[in-house]
Amino acid sequence: MGIPDYVFSYLTRLYSARVRYVYALHKKEKEMRTTLLPVILAVTILVTAAPCIAQESENDNPIDGNVLFGRTDESLYRPGNYPHGGPGQVAHVELTPREKFQSQFLFLHRGRLYPKSGLGEHVHRWMEEMYFVLDGHTAQFRVNGRTAELPGPCMAICPMGDSHGIYNDSKEIVEFMNIGVTLRDQQYDAVNFAEKDDLIGSPIDSPPPFMWSVIDKRLCHPVENFMGGEGAIYYRTIWDNPDFRTNWLFVNHYVIPPGATIGYHRHDHVEEVYFVFSGKGRMTIDGVTMDVRKDDAGTCLLHGAHGLWNNSDEDMEVISIAVAMEKGKIAHTELDMEMKGR
Repeated sequence: MGIPDYVFSYLTRLYSARVRYVYALHKKEKEMRTTLLPVILAVTILVTAAPCIAQESENDNPIDGNVLFGRTDESLYRPGNYPHGGPGQVAHVELTPREKFQSQFLFLHRGRLYPKSGLGEHVHRWMEEMYFVLDGHTAQFRVNGRTAELPGPCMAICPMGDSHGIYNDSKEIVEFMNIGVTLRDQQYDAVNFAEKDDLIGSPIDSPPPFMWSVIDKRLCHPVENFMGGEGAIYYRTIWDNPDFRTNWLFVNHYVIPPGATIGYHRHDHVEEVYFVFSGKGRMTIDGVTMDVRKDDAGTCLLHGAHGLWNNSDEDMEVISIAVAMEKGKIAHTELDMEMKGR
């Protein structure tokens, strides 16, 4: 009895993806060896010939100058052509202060996939990512050489060592977010599989052969007095620590009804980012309170404290992304600070 066609097809695609990864890796290392000396010389010349310009933060748009709060601003989007060898153009801003993280948290990017554009297939040797579609459009997600078209709002895990990409095959702009977590100290790495126009015309698998999830508040369940807060919020853990190879701890979805709060609390083993998926409210981090709205992000660093109050008349939805200092270790301390009225 021979191998079934569908099994043979899958093994062939998987093997092809790994071969492309090894080839790309060897090619990249060869290029690095041949170009490293000129780069070092050029950097040395620049450093000695010109004064250093300090960059306060990787956060592209701090709210009122506070880098722990980031605001999406389309006018600040950084465009990139053929990103990771993909087609067209993708633009983004970074909403978190990567230079301040002590955990493996690297970045939160908020951006756009323009029509017929995307991030080409690539692989990270010591990083993992998560791609989000934030609106109701679809996008073609690719993991380990296999592609599925997913309906937004949704997300897919891009595990460390697995190739991945995303493509917008439509004529509409797709609102996009990307989270990066790295094993190495604030280091980003990538090996691309193509120079440009990757992923166009990829065959579509159904059902999706990789880990993904929708973002739907109907899947959340009520929790009273969350973190010592007032009233009930609705809660769902979409991804948990065993789903990740790094110290990524969880991705949670919170729905905070009008008047409800997430209590003010401190993490001594975790760094966490709140991304406002919809609605608006008032967020407090380390004693500083800001009005936040859709597409804003708030960063709570190690030993920092944060809380949230929905002071509006509509539901507020938050995506919470947490990274632990030690894999799987989590604890919090509820603090005596009222969120309402701040």
